[in-house]
Amino acid sequence: MFLLRIALRPWRSSWGNQLLAIASLGILIFFSALLYWFGASVSPVIKRLTNEQIITAYLEPSVTEDQQVQVVDSIRVIVGSGANRDSGASIDLIEPEDFLAKLDQPYPELAQQLRDLGPEFKTVVPKYINISGDLTGDTLGKIKALPFVAETESSADRYESVSGAFRAFKIISLSLLGGALVALITAMVLLSRLNQQIFSDSLSVFRLLGADETLLRMPNTIAGLITGLSGGVVAALIWLSISGQLGDWLRLLSPFFSEIPEPGYAIIFYQVILGVLIGVSIGFLLGKTSTRGSKQT
Repeated sequence: MFLLRIALRPWRSSWGNQLLAIASLGILIFFSALLYWFGASVSPVIKRLTNEQIITAYLEPSVTEDQQVQVVDSIRVIVGSGANRDSGASIDLIEPEDFLAKLDQPYPELAQQLRDLGPEFKTVVPKYINISGDLTGDTLGKIKALPFVAETESSADRYESVSGAFRAFKIISLSLLGGALVALITAMVLLSRLNQQIFSDSLSVFRLLGADETLLRMPNTIAGLITGLSGGVVAALIWLSISGQLGDWLRLLSPFFSEIPEPGYAIIFYQVILGVLIGVSIGFLLGKTSTRGSKQT
């Protein structure tokens, strides 16, 4: 109880600085959690843009039905093995007749002109295979190397710039997270040093009474615990007040953010723990400086 009374001395002598420090710590902890959530949330978006694709494999005009079946079976082996095992890929062989059926609604005149060619339309309209799903980067090359495959194309190339932008977004978020943590630690160090000056007289008395090193660190450690816990609670309250809108705000930026999960309540607990850990650790470590000061006295 006596140690707690000493740890609360900064509140009696400079309560305004303590409140300002708690508010600052709370905001910094909140921004750290927010930036971490941003960086972690874009990972599934990047994965989908990178791996989820539609590959179109155009077959040679002279390919026979048996050779078509052989190509389809080879593709099934490719997308059903290795990292593609759980891709859920679908494989569709599009015959010229199927292609014309798809043209009937959007382009009926073009479809009729192709039908008017008679049997020759099969040499004009290509046979191709559509492969869609969560595929690895080397799938396109493996399919392109198959016999009777004349040409291939992938939708992944269309989103390369978008996925690159999301990667940059993730790197920037994590970089800002590092800066926020540095600012958080710096603010806590400055407050701890200020509290040390207030504890110096009491620590000198403790030293004269034969207190050990651990006891001399306790006032600063308890003060750090109070400040860190209070800052974590402030951050948690801010998170609770706006967490319901965070996902909606991100989805307004891009439809690709539709897969981002809603912020969980577990992060509230982590914010409080982060505040406590930083407050206690810095208070205990800098208590050594207070001990040195009391030794000199």
